[in-house]
Amino acid sequence: MSILKNPVAFSDDFTRMYVEQSFGVMGKRDLEVLVLYLIIKHGDGFEDVNFFDLSRLLKMSERKVRNLYQEVQLRYETFNELQAKKEFVELFQNQRFQVVGDKYKLQIRNPLLRQYVTEWVDNVNGIFDSSFNSMTVVLSRDILIAVIEQLVPMRLGELKERLSNKVDETVTNANSMRKLIDRFVEKYVDTLAERSADGTLAVLGTGLSVILGV
Repeated sequence: MSILKNPVAFSDDFTRMYVEQSFGVMGKRDLEVLVLYLIIKHGDGFEDVNFFDLSRLLKMSERKVRNLYQEVQLRYETFNELQAKKEFVELFQNQRFQVVGDKYKLQIRNPLLRQYVTEWVDNVNGIFDSSFNSMTVVLSRDILIAVIEQLVPMRLGELKERLSNKVDETVTNANSMRKLIDRFVEKYVDTLAERSADGTLAVLGTGLSVILGV
């Protein structure tokens, strides 16, 4: 069974892009990056990149797959701050995080998103821990709230109006941006484990999308 949804489109794209680089000039690394890009683009079920599955498919280490994927995004994808914010929201929508006391463990598979998160944390003079796992970023509660606050693209009044029909009014009654985000995190992130059956996850994703303007 082919791993490609459309082998003909894969072949056409490969031929066109290979020739565009001048035939025979593309080096081994460039060729690997191109092939991985096209496998992800035309592959069957690779919309959500899974480094473990790809490493088994391509018979290479997960570390090499991650490095190649980072180059794929740098060369062939448009990954700007808006895209980073969307993927940041998806971390929470897809429950790729854990709350442990006052710490938040985020599972960040995308190396470019990790770069943005690093920059966001630096911007608020914060630090994070990733010593246990290179794909896990651990943030304190204060840093998570500060990171979200710096990414809000609108004033408090406009944000409260946009959130008014989407979250509990105890959130929108806050009298400052920091307090609003604090209440939002408390209500929809901190208690998610206990309330996952009552629509909290859906509200979390919707509310966070509004807060970050995505």
